[in-house]
Amino acid sequence: MANLGAFYNVNEAEMDRLTDDIANDLLSQIQWGLESTDGQVSGNPYGKINFTGELSDSFSVEEIEGFKCVVTNNPYSGFVEYGTPAGNNINLNIDDLRAWVFHKLGITDDDENLNVTFKIAKKIMKEGIKPRRFIKRAIKRMTANNPHCICDNKSFA
Repeated sequence: MANLGAFYNVNEAEMDRLTDDIANDLLSQIQWGLESTDGQVSGNPYGKINFTGELSDSFSVEEIEGFKCVVTNNPYSGFVEYGTPAGNNINLNIDDLRAWVFHKLGITDDDENLNVTFKIAKKIMKEGIKPRRFIKRAIKRMTANNPHCICDNKSFA
């Protein structure tokens, strides 16, 4: 039994189950938010974010130093969540952008794909990328779904 203060004796198996439930719900909310095409329900005014499935599939639940964590191995997830400023200091991966153009826009011709990719890269350099905040929205939905989650929802406003 873990003692969590003077007032609570908590069964460790129950705590483990609750933290599993919370982590898995957050994972589900992230994946749902990326896949949803209904901006009214998901809170995402941009529609579906995850066209190739790679971003959604890159998230998983792992235990790190005793904590249940939702992690991703996707190198561009931060750019989607937080956006990017305009300017030449953005490190764009042209191959990843070409794959995105192929999957999202369906442009399979190599020359046309490269042309569209460079136009998009130029626009990103000029305007940046708008933040999508899919993780922030997922945290808000998860905390609303889990009243047993000890979390200050105001931290994510």
